Order: sequence, then C-alpha cells, then structure tokens
Amino acid sequence: MNKEKEHLMSMLKENKISEDDYNLLMGALQKKTFFEKISSSVLLNPFQKVAGFHALVVGVIILMCMSYLGMIAKVYFPGILSVLNASVVTNQKIENNFFLLAYQNLIACSVLAATFLFSAIIFKQKGLRLVDFLGTVAMARFPLLILTIFLSAIRVVNPGFLAIDLSKGIPLHPSLIMK
Repeated sequence: MNKEKEHLMSMLKENKISEDDYNLLMGALQKKTFFEKISSSVLLNPFQKVAGFHALVVGVIILMCMSYLGMIAKVYFPGILSVLNASVVTNQKIENNFFLLAYQNLIACSVLAATFLFSAIIFKQKGLRLVDFLGTVAMARFPLLILTIFLSAIRVVNPGFLAIDLSKGIPLHPSLIMK
C-alpha cells in the first residue's frame, strides 16, 4: 500500500496526474473493502478493541449475568465449556443459587486463564499480563451467556419443557426419527 502511495506522489510531482486525480486515487486506495470491514468488526473479534482491565470488567459482567440467569434456567456450570441441566442431577446436595454458579464460573475461568498463562510462560512469551488472560477467557464465555439466556427464557415460558427424567431414558417416537 505504501508503494502505491509513493508512486502516486511521484506521479503528482512529475505532473503526470492532476491533484484531483491524486485525491481520487488516494481515496480509492484508503477505502476498505467489505471483507476488510468485517474482519475488523468488534462483533467478529472483540479482542482487537477490548483488552486488559476493560476486558476483565466486561468478562466479570458476563459471568455475573450467567450466574443470575443460571438460577432462573436451573443449570450448573461444572466445567470450562459445559452447562448441566439441574433436573438431571440426582441427589442434589447443594441447591442451585447465585453464589454457587458465580463460584463455578470464576473457577472455570481462573483455571483456563492459568493454563494459558503457564503455557505462554513455558513457551517464553514476553509481555505477559494476568489481567489479559483473565479478561480474554471471561469474555470468551459470551456464547455460554447466550445459551443461558435461551435456557432461562425456555424455563420461564414452559417450565416443564426442560424437566427430564433420565432414569426412564429419553423417549423417542418413530415419527420423530423417520421424517
């Protein structure tokens, strides 16, 4: 891109093109294509624009929203990428509450961030900050927030829909399979 700009500048200095043509061509060179605009989109890759402490704050908000909505949806977050319907858990010792879900979310993010941090240390990366790892991992749980929103909406609209008794198996009717 710099070569093109230098070439246009030299053509302008040599009076091969007018100043209007130069401005027109420079505008065309600086214009982003549709795909360049998409690749720099915040929705596609929010980590380009939000990092460090800001990412951590956004991530903590996501985790707290997941914990609150998880109470409504009656789900647990037992692992890094898992959501467990509380109705399939037998012999529940602890009732589904906000603090338990927040604890599960914070532990999952902390373990994953620590794993990434130690991997980066092992591979001798420079300029490592714990806040970057924690914020990125917490923000990356956004798809689970979307899932929790859907599950809580289903639970509010039709509470019995997610109440599954796995001891009897999952009933499948042939009409559901043979379509």
